[in-house]
Amino acid sequence: MHTVNYQSTASVGVCMSCAVSDFKSTTSLSEPVNISATQTGSFESDSDAEYNNKVSVAVRNATSATHVAHLGPMIGADPIPTSWLSWGMNCVGDWITWTNFSWTTLHLDRLRRLARDSCNFAGFEDIFGPKEDFLTGVETYYSHMNPAAMNPAGKFWFNMWQTGILEGRRKIVKHIMEHPIISQPESRVNKVILIAGYFRSGTTLMHRMMAAQPKTRSLRLFEIIDFADPTAYVKRKEELSTDSRIADVQAKFDLMELLFPGFWRNVAESHLIEPGEAEEEVVLLFYLCLHVLYFGASGPEYTDWVVNPTNKQYVYKFIRMFLQMLNQGTTWPVTHWVLKSPIHMLFLDSFAEEFQPSFGVVFLHRDPVECVPSWCRLLETWTRTMFREQCFDLGMLGRINLWMCKLSWERAMQWQAKTDSSKYYNLKYTTFIKDPVGELEKVYEHFNIPFNDDAREATAQYLDDNPQGKHGRAKYTPEMYGLTNAIIEDTLSDYRHWAGFA
Repeated sequence: MHTVNYQSTASVGVCMSCAVSDFKSTTSLSEPVNISATQTGSFESDSDAEYNNKVSVAVRNATSATHVAHLGPMIGADPIPTSWLSWGMNCVGDWITWTNFSWTTLHLDRLRRLARDSCNFAGFEDIFGPKEDFLTGVETYYSHMNPAAMNPAGKFWFNMWQTGILEGRRKIVKHIMEHPIISQPESRVNKVILIAGYFRSGTTLMHRMMAAQPKTRSLRLFEIIDFADPTAYVKRKEELSTDSRIADVQAKFDLMELLFPGFWRNVAESHLIEPGEAEEEVVLLFYLCLHVLYFGASGPEYTDWVVNPTNKQYVYKFIRMFLQMLNQGTTWPVTHWVLKSPIHMLFLDSFAEEFQPSFGVVFLHRDPVECVPSWCRLLETWTRTMFREQCFDLGMLGRINLWMCKLSWERAMQWQAKTDSSKYYNLKYTTFIKDPVGELEKVYEHFNIPFNDDAREATAQYLDDNPQGKHGRAKYTPEMYGLTNAIIEDTLSDYRHWAGFA
C-alpha cells in the first residue's frame, strides 16, 4: 500500500521525441510553472499497479510542457564553450547529414545488438536477474530519442559513449560468468553503507571522507567508467592512486576537453571529477541503462521507466556482483563498502533486499531551495554540449528535477516509516558541515563500525586538502530554470516540514 500524495500540472506540450521542426514551447521560462498548483492526485491506499500508473501520469505531466522544447533565448546562463574542432564537426556534420555519414547519425540498431549480446550468456538470469528488465529500458531509451535535437558533435560523443558502456558491460558480465567464485555465497560482499540524499546535498563530501579512510572500500572512477578495463583488480589500497587505468581515463577526458574547452572546469565548480577520485554509482548505473545525467536525450516514456520501482532488482544484483568481483583482488582489510547515489532513494526496497542483512543508509538533508537549482546547474553543464541550442530547455531541467526531488523524498520517507531505525541515520547538511569529522564519527557509531585514530586522521587530511570552493563555485538561481523559491517550497512542503526546514 502506498501513502504518497502527489500534485502535478495538467499542462500538455511537446517532448524530445517530436521532430525539431515541430518544437513549440507552451511555457515561457519568464513565467515559472507551479507544478503543485493545478491538479492534486492522492496515491493513498493504491495497489502497486494503480500507484505505478499514477507515477506514469505524473512523469508525463511533469515533463511534457517544456521537455527540450524551448525556442527562445537561454535564461541567465552562458553557453558552454566549444572548440573549433567541435564547431567544425557540427557545421560539416549538418552539411553532410543527408549522406548518412557514420558520425552524423546515431547507431541505435548497433547499440541494441550490443545490449542483447551483453545478456547472451548461459545462466545469465540466475546471477543477474531477468534480462528483459534491462533490455526494456534500453529499447525505451533508444526508441524515444530524437536525433535531430542533437548536434553532430553530440552524436559522435553519444555513439562512442554508449558503445563503450555496452562493450564494458559485456566484458564485466563475461568475467563474472567465467569466474563462478564471484557469485558464490562465500564471496558475498561485506557490510555496505549507502549515502543517500538528493543531488547537491553534501553526499559527495561524506562519500569521499569515508573513501579516504584506510579500511573503507569505495569505487574509484577509473574502476567503473567504460574508458578503461572495469574487470582489472586493485590489490593494494595505495594502487587506487597509481593504477595505470587512470591515464587511460584521462586521455578520454582530454578528448572531451578538446571538443568542449572548459567543460571539466565548469563541472568541477559543482562536482570535481577526476579519474582516480572516489565516485558515485551514477557512472556504474550507465551499464544498467539508468542514465541519470542524460534524461533529456530521450522522452518522458524513458523517465517513466526509470522511476518504476518494480523492475529494478536487476540493478542491485549487478552492483553486488560488481563489488564481489572487485573484492576478489582486494588484499587489505576492509570493514565496509561505501556507495553513494541519490537515485537509490527511488529503489530502497530493492537495495535493502539485495544487501540484507548487513547494510545501513545515511540520509543527508539539505533544503531543496538550495539543492534543486544547484543540481539543475550541474546537469545543464553536463548535458548541454550535446544538443542544439534551440532544442535545449532550461525550464525542462527545473521542472523534472523538482518533481524528481519530490518523488525521491516521498519514497525515502515511506521506506523509513516501515524500516528498523538501526538501518538508517538522518543528518542535516547544516549540522554535518559545521563538524564533518565529529558527525561522521556519530554515523559510524550508529552502524557499529570502528572509527579509530587512523580513520579520524585520514578524514581530517581529506578536508584539509579539499576545502569548499577549491575549484570555484557555480553561479545559478532558481529563476534560470523556471522556478522560484516559493515554487520549490510549495512543491516540497511535506518533505520540508518532515525534515524540519519549515
